[in-house]
Amino acid sequence: MPPGAIVADWSKHHPHNSYSPLFWYEDRPGVCKTCSAPFVFTKEAQRHCYEVLKFPIYAEAVRCAPCRAKVRETKRAQREHMAEMAARKPHPHEAFFRKRS
Repeated sequence: MPPGAIVADWSKHHPHNSYSPLFWYEDRPGVCKTCSAPFVFTKEAQRHCYEVLKFPIYAEAVRCAPCRAKVRETKRAQREHMAEMAARKPHPHEAFFRKRS
């Protein structure tokens, strides 16, 4: 095991049917696909993703933390907007516009 690495707990991983499970987590450098900034996928973040959130063990972070936060906020706003649209009163002539020809 490399110095400074964190031991992986296989019992907490999502089932992955692989012959090569992760034995440890170590910091992995990357480049954000959104803003092209260099970032580090930290060993603590990997443990959280793979053991707590149950991501597949071969999933890699492809965005930096600020860009991931922006994506989460955009998705949250979209869900909120769709909930508002589903709850609104339908237009009086909506049946006409949905009629098939």
